[in-house]
Amino acid sequence: MVRKNSSSFAKLYRQDYAEVEGDFALAFWYAVIKDYVSVCKRDNHGYTRVSSKQFADDWGVDRHTVWRYNRKLEGKGLIKLDRKRRGGRTWVGFKLI
Repeated sequence: MVRKNSSSFAKLYRQDYAEVEGDFALAFWYAVIKDYVSVCKRDNHGYTRVSSKQFADDWGVDRHTVWRYNRKLEGKGLIKLDRKRRGGRTWVGFKLI
């Protein structure tokens, strides 16, 4: 993540917990995504891009877990994933809705 010298934590709000219908793991992941959006820059299309290695370093999850949780959040209508082919090795892109 961009903040290398500080402790990482995710702030979980009760409203976010209600939006994911009581799934604590998904609510925590939503808090993590919100933190990345607040810290990282957006690309020209408005998506925040975070590498799989960064997720693994910060939170200890692999790219399949990241993809699974992001799809669940997209299904609930909380984020939008970038599904367009951008060419080359493009990192995970997401927007908050």
